[in-house]
Amino acid sequence: MVTVFKIAFSRGDNVAKEMLGEDWRGLLGSDRWSGYLWVPAKLRQLCWSHL
Repeated sequence: MVTVFKIAFSRGDNVAKEMLGEDWRGLLGSDRWSGYLWVPAKLRQLCWSHL
């Protein structure tokens, strides 16, 4: 298991794509931020603390 933190000047989807790769096919836990909409919904898991 890995956790990665990155400090960036933007939360644009380009930052997520740079970190994950545009062809990401793993499971992604996130806070429903729109920058992750390029990841298919079946591969996104909502963070329980953000619900």
